[in-house]
Amino acid sequence: PQIVRRLWQFKPQLIFANAFTAWTAIALLLKPICRWKVIVTYEGGSAIYENPNSTIRYQARRMMARLADAFVVNSRAGKTYLLDILQVDPDRVFAKPFLVPSLPTLLQSSPTEAPQSDASMKRPLFLSVGQIIPRKGLKNLIAACQILQQQGYENYTLAIVGDGEQQPELAALVNESGLAKQVLWMGKIPYRYLGAYFQLADVFILPTYDDIWGMVVPEAMAFGKAVICSTGAGAAEMVEEGANGFVYAPDDVERLAGYMQKFIDNPDSIRLMGDRSAQIMLEHTPKTATDSFVKA
Repeated sequence: PQIVRRLWQFKPQLIFANAFTAWTAIALLLKPICRWKVIVTYEGGSAIYENPNSTIRYQARRMMARLADAFVVNSRAGKTYLLDILQVDPDRVFAKPFLVPSLPTLLQSSPTEAPQSDASMKRPLFLSVGQIIPRKGLKNLIAACQILQQQGYENYTLAIVGDGEQQPELAALVNESGLAKQVLWMGKIPYRYLGAYFQLADVFILPTYDDIWGMVVPEAMAFGKAVICSTGAGAAEMVEEGANGFVYAPDDVERLAGYMQKFIDNPDSIRLMGDRSAQIMLEHTPKTATDSFVKA
């Protein structure tokens, strides 16, 4: 409740509110009295969270959407949700990714803290970063490695950064499958050091079942990496199919293995696709993200 007093004292002309939260509701309900404008920033929807059968949530969001002056939305999926489900006027929606990486923030590790390539890391080096939990789809990524193994592919490395409840199960699966030489568990890494791991990698993979955005994808692209991303991540829209990477359905393990095989068989494509990723990210910087807020 203290937010009401503070807003009353500050008397802003414009408020940027984050998504459909209680804070946003307060700002919108006070609009007629305080005569400020409210712009809602919206990252996008999650298949798990955006339950179309939740009537209360839908009605509340429809009311908030009518009261808001404009929206800045991070993804095309989020824009579709606002236009088609909440029926927001298209003239009030400004769509451009604002969840973009800052490379200096990711590159704060010292030489002694940065990962080092060694003979055990066979190239190409595939990298996956995130929680090791079922929703992130890592079991399917390991299943793709099993397919590669059956086809005789061993000359690559998969480095997994992160930790979580599923790691013991997946580590046992890796050992039982004879993939211990291919799969490296890097553990949980502080965010400020992650840039060194992106730099070390050749190709980034996000096998998630459901992520509203998937910040690791634009982070990898900003470091000039080719990417393989599941359609479960909103950031899959950043991938130009065949130009800077590939997109696949989370359960399509054979297709994932096939894309990994393409990079193993055609290592020259890694650099070309990585260059395209870096080029794409020139249009998605903290500066361009700020511009979309100013435009709104």
